[in-house]
Amino acid sequence: MKLLIASDIHGFVNHCRELADAITRENPDRVLLLGDLIGGHALLGTCEEFADTLNAFADRITGVRGNCDSQEEIALFKFPISNYATLKIGDRTAVMFHGHKPLNYYSMPPGFEADIYLSGHTHIPSQNGFFGKVNINPGSVSLPRGNSKCSYVTFEDGTFWFKTLQGEVFDRCVLN
Repeated sequence: MKLLIASDIHGFVNHCRELADAITRENPDRVLLLGDLIGGHALLGTCEEFADTLNAFADRITGVRGNCDSQEEIALFKFPISNYATLKIGDRTAVMFHGHKPLNYYSMPPGFEADIYLSGHTHIPSQNGFFGKVNINPGSVSLPRGNSKCSYVTFEDGTFWFKTLQGEVFDRCVLN
């Protein structure tokens, strides 16, 4: 299974179109969006135009809500958006959330344990591991911070690939 993971588009229609190009180029089975999709901005376009660009891939997208996503904006999308979501990545359990609040803020089920944590919010691509867990942050599609570039992550065959919006690999994280 191939995944494409992105976060923090913040309504920039031009960057959203570039993400749509990346989705077409990468052809993932699933697209995971980690929040702050429109975020009240919709710069250089309309909220509807922005939503239509992503809705073209609605059958493949699962999203989570970011701190800048309003209920009115979320209503424009034709794919599920919740506070957090869980999924299986191979034989591992992953949880996706935005990252602006502690994970237990979203009332995870008692005893819930994940192997992989996917979050955005910081606008800085990062990976780290601790106690057998993996944390992946794809950075930001439109507003990168920390000298990073506009980015996303793909996952395939046990490896997370960090890529610029144009598809150039700049880092990777191999699952053990």
